[in-house]
Amino acid sequence: MSKRDWLKLVVLILLPINAWLCLFYYQKRWRWVRMYIEGHQREQEIMAMKLEYLRKRQGWLIKEGLPLRFPHIDQVIGKFPPIGRGIPVLFLYISWCAEPEVWDLAVKEALQVNPTLHVALLHDLPTTYKDNREVIDTKRLPLARQLWEKFTKKFQTDRISVLTSRDWWKAWGNMEIGILTVICDGRGIVRAIEPYPPLGLSAYWHEEVKDWRPKLHQAVKRALEKFYGKPSGTQGR
Repeated sequence: MSKRDWLKLVVLILLPINAWLCLFYYQKRWRWVRMYIEGHQREQEIMAMKLEYLRKRQGWLIKEGLPLRFPHIDQVIGKFPPIGRGIPVLFLYISWCAEPEVWDLAVKEALQVNPTLHVALLHDLPTTYKDNREVIDTKRLPLARQLWEKFTKKFQTDRISVLTSRDWWKAWGNMEIGILTVICDGRGIVRAIEPYPPLGLSAYWHEEVKDWRPKLHQAVKRALEKFYGKPSGTQGR
């Protein structure tokens, strides 16, 4: 047999073997991906049940028509929200994310819809683990104040405050299965609730910001429309 014939024979042998190996690889890879997705979904289901239990046990159930109850607040930046003092308050749960480029459109929408509405940003107190104990992450602690300073300066208002707590997640969930915003009327009664929209994930921060920013803005806008009505009816309650 010539070299060319030997080469043809090798190719004919290797082609089905490589095809079989590729098929095996992608089947195995998809199996692992499916296991990860199913495991993640199961984790979220368990988290949802855990949150429901904590809310009922601690009296933190967030429901329209009921007063809003808080977990322990570790830090108040700016004025404490005027809850039950005749002024409506929009609570925006920003979770761990204290990046102004993510929230500026949502905060701007809330501030401009009514001249008395107060905006309270709820920020998870940054913590870390040291010697098997949960401790405050001092490196990330200034983020909430920096966010407040940027927004109060940018929007020229004192109607913004930031409340930090290590227990917000127990009442509000997280950015996957949590509550994004709640609006209370002047008596402190919950009148509008909007959950977190599905947020895209990426290895690049700028891509996440591009996805999150408009979705969070529209979600806050929906809550405002529930409370005030469509743009033609923006009189406060």
